[in-house]
Amino acid sequence: MHPPDAVTVEVIGSALASITEEMGEALVRASFSTNIKERRDCSTALFERAGRTLCQAEHILIHLGSFLEAVPAILARHPEAELRPGDVFVFSDAYAGGGTHLPDIVLAEPIIVEGQGSLEPGLWMAIVTPGAGGYGPPTVRDPVLAERDRREGRG
Repeated sequence: MHPPDAVTVEVIGSALASITEEMGEALVRASFSTNIKERRDCSTALFERAGRTLCQAEHILIHLGSFLEAVPAILARHPEAELRPGDVFVFSDAYAGGGTHLPDIVLAEPIIVEGQGSLEPGLWMAIVTPGAGGYGPPTVRDPVLAERDRREGRG
């Protein structure tokens, strides 16, 4: 197999960048969090099968630290053979996966490809968001969101 030419590499790179940007836009549109909706304090990325970063959207690049070890740490606990379509992992382990600050939460989903009688992850997609309604400890609740939830009968 020949290495891809420069045009093919650019087309594939642009397609991956477009996917991660669209993932981020979908996250912002669907979010209830002020941090995500207004500040766009989130990131999205695609990873290859073993968890190395292929492409990250240009939202907030500091989250790269939260992504770097997340997928490998998930794979260390959940072998590839156990993964199934629809699996989504919530990851927030400062010791195993790093992170830029403790409230970061990574959601990672393997993109399962069916091939030769087995299911295997071809890519991973992940997003990182700040947790706990802000930058305080997990027990601190954003007062604006708490009031909204109270008015809407959710809290």
